[in-house]
Amino acid sequence: MAGIIIVALAIWGIFTLWGYFTYIQTNNAQIDEHVNPIISKAGGLIVAVKFEENQLVAKGDTLLIIDNREYILQQQQTEAAIQKTRAQLQLLESNSHALKAEKEIVQAELNRLAALLHSHKLDISYTVITAPYNGRMGRQAVETGQLINAGETLAYIVNNETDKWVVANFKETQISYLHIGDSAKLIADAYPEQTFSGKIISFSPATGSRFSLLPPDNATGNYVKIVQRIPVRIRIDGNKKDLELLKAGMNVNVYIPKKQRHE
Repeated sequence: MAGIIIVALAIWGIFTLWGYFTYIQTNNAQIDEHVNPIISKAGGLIVAVKFEENQLVAKGDTLLIIDNREYILQQQQTEAAIQKTRAQLQLLESNSHALKAEKEIVQAELNRLAALLHSHKLDISYTVITAPYNGRMGRQAVETGQLINAGETLAYIVNNETDKWVVANFKETQISYLHIGDSAKLIADAYPEQTFSGKIISFSPATGSRFSLLPPDNATGNYVKIVQRIPVRIRIDGNKKDLELLKAGMNVNVYIPKKQRHE
């Protein structure tokens, strides 16, 4: 039994060392894709929610409906004001003793009301919230009967029309071996027996710590040298069926064949 364990450990050690000599690798990597909020441009009472969490939706599908009665009343009031102003303008044009300055004032008011009417029509259109693209709905943050304000986040949608990618945080000592266009082998923790492929498409312009809320200040006197991480973006290749398995936030192990360092 001891001999079997020693042999198994030796084989494991050989493969591990071979992997370190052959690949630049990291397990500090996650799947990412476009996850965007659904935000209302109009405030009011939610009268209907037309989707459920995790539901597939197509571009233009109705997601939420906001009570538009107040916006319709505002539009009707503006339309009535436009009719009154037009009548005043006709009266001035039929009277040879109407002054030119008065007609210009009335015409300016008519233009202002026309712009206001257009604004009211836009507000009414905002009360029906539709899917901006084909995707899958995420977390729902609103229910029927809830009163919302303009600019409030109501739900989240995952874009199915764009690529998925991996953000791999490589050590700064590994970056010199990596090049844009290098192929990558990806193994997700959720599917350890399946290998995905990808390609490096970009490097971050700064280390991850520089984009944090409170970047470290090395001039404070308590400097401790820590190996920094550089985010590297890797596009995932493959058919749509396989890519559906990968979800944003999943952990991934990344292996990139080691090449010559940059000069």
